[in-house]
Amino acid sequence: MTHADKTRGEKASRFLREVEQGRYLGVVSTFTVEEYVGAMKEILAGKIQGTPSPNAVMQIRANIDNLVDSLGLELADSDLLLVGGFGKPDIVKAASQVIDQSEVYHKPTCKWIGVGAADALTTVLAQRSGSQFLATLDDGFRGVKSAVQPFMIEDSY
Repeated sequence: MTHADKTRGEKASRFLREVEQGRYLGVVSTFTVEEYVGAMKEILAGKIQGTPSPNAVMQIRANIDNLVDSLGLELADSDLLLVGGFGKPDIVKAASQVIDQSEVYHKPTCKWIGVGAADALTTVLAQRSGSQFLATLDDGFRGVKSAVQPFMIEDSY
């Protein structure tokens, strides 16, 4: 683990403590939970040098469910946000607008980073859930220019 990774982890931990203490009202979508599960499967696969077992995936899901509960986060059903009671089946069109309106960010130690489809979809879901900010460590969100603004944990802590 690099110093930068450790620093980002410490900042994320401080942010989550403030969510837990009630400074922020946290909302997480079921889509974001799936993004987490997918990312954790990749990390675990790298550690075990193979595909995680179904039991390991169930444990990943239990861990994120417990975290959501322990932090008192609201879990927003992405399917309902997509087309349910909101009557807004235009999710791809809305995500396309987020991408079109976004800027590309250049990280000095990295390459140019743009808002991709998954980040745009996450932004639309956050907007439809009534969020004003989207807390993240993902630099891909830095270029988002929409009603929901990125809250870059790394910059704020």
